[in-house]
Amino acid sequence: MTYTLLMRAKKNIGDFLIFDKAHKLLSCYKKNEEHVVYNAWEPLDDYIDTINDTKAVIICGGPGIKKNFYPGIYPLTKNIDEIKVPIILFGTGWSGLPGTDNDIKNYRFSNASLNTLKKISNSFNFISCRDYNTVKILSNNGFTNAIMTGGPAWYDLRHVSKPFFIPKTIEKIVFTPAQNEIYYQQTVEIMEMLRTTFPNATLCCSFHRGLNADKYTSKEEAARLERMNKVGLRLGYDIVNAAYDLENIRFYEECDLHVGYRLHGHINFLSLRKPSFLLHEDSRGRGFSEAIGLHGIQAWEHGVLGNKSLIPEKIRKRMVRANIRAPNKLKNYLTEEVGNGFMSFKNLHEEFQKHFETMKRFILEIP
Repeated sequence: MTYTLLMRAKKNIGDFLIFDKAHKLLSCYKKNEEHVVYNAWEPLDDYIDTINDTKAVIICGGPGIKKNFYPGIYPLTKNIDEIKVPIILFGTGWSGLPGTDNDIKNYRFSNASLNTLKKISNSFNFISCRDYNTVKILSNNGFTNAIMTGGPAWYDLRHVSKPFFIPKTIEKIVFTPAQNEIYYQQTVEIMEMLRTTFPNATLCCSFHRGLNADKYTSKEEAARLERMNKVGLRLGYDIVNAAYDLENIRFYEECDLHVGYRLHGHINFLSLRKPSFLLHEDSRGRGFSEAIGLHGIQAWEHGVLGNKSLIPEKIRKRMVRANIRAPNKLKNYLTEEVGNGFMSFKNLHEEFQKHFETMKRFILEIP
């Protein structure tokens, strides 16, 4: 028999990583099953007969828990009832900026999204979530079968039962820059800080969504990335265009640690059992750090003082700015961990192992 897998990998290498790990987990624990793969952002109406001949539709990872879940993020089919097999969310997540507790408490879905999520919830025992914030949002909206499994990208089957490797010397560091333009100056400051903090290390600046303008990257965004690229070259960084192909980040396995903004750069290093230091751009980073109990640096701060809960969400988002204290906090965090032999990471594999057992049980429940 066969499963229908939906992936969201367009350009961002993190999305390719999610799907790759999801596919490997399913292949390991649902042996002898075949897979047909479709793009999650495209309508599936033309493939409905093929889909209904499979065991289930499995939506692999991604920050899909949005107000416009259906049909904005996942168009699925015009008539959702045409899908006769279970629809399963596998490591789904919520993304919000700034992603405060108040945002989580008051998050609501459109009517179309809510009805589709009800169908999904009723079609299978569990909704697999990649952090507790996603579980809370779904629970607050009436979905009591949301469980915390972690995301597929958390688990590299080659390393899942291993403890962390603690480097004795820091020879090669991967830095992943921020994508959001509000963090441009902060990113430059952190690149400068890493160069002065690790003067003898090889530094690699890895652009997970690439550098060049194309149908997924505007000319304006590409111009900003090119400015960042020039900063990296001036500081002696090796520049890596990591988009589109997982081979572009295979060299991460040869590096000692990661520092940066890209959540799946962070997750990839941790799955390899290597130290990593994350700056939280939005709710995704915070949610991950809280889920595994690892410290992260909040990259943003509110632009005004006072009771933010009384300010409408759209206005609040415009008030978010880069946290001017983040580079110094990150430097202190790095210096402390290097000095104490990365104490925060020594037992971290036990937390991953706990969530991995839940993930395995979830996968084995899939029909």
